[in-house]
Amino acid sequence: SADLAHGLLGPNLVGVIGRTAGTMAGWEFSTALKDSKVNWTEENLSKWLTDSTAFVAGAKMDLRVPSRFEREDVIAYLKSLRTK
Repeated sequence: SADLAHGLLGPNLVGVIGRTAGTMAGWEFSTALKDSKVNWTEENLSKWLTDSTAFVAGAKMDLRVPSRFEREDVIAYLKSLRTK
């Protein structure tokens, strides 16, 4: 079964849609992300994937997925993840 708290480099992304950013116990998130109160909707994930530091100024993770199609694929994958 999936470990909902830990991935190899960050929190497990199973169930990320609907979760509040920076709230997974056991991980050090930037103050900016914790204070953002962002709820991970498909729209917000797309904004994050487009340019994470523009979406949440001061975020530690600098991420850019310029292709809309690739962002849509990533979000579809995240939506498909389920616990066993």
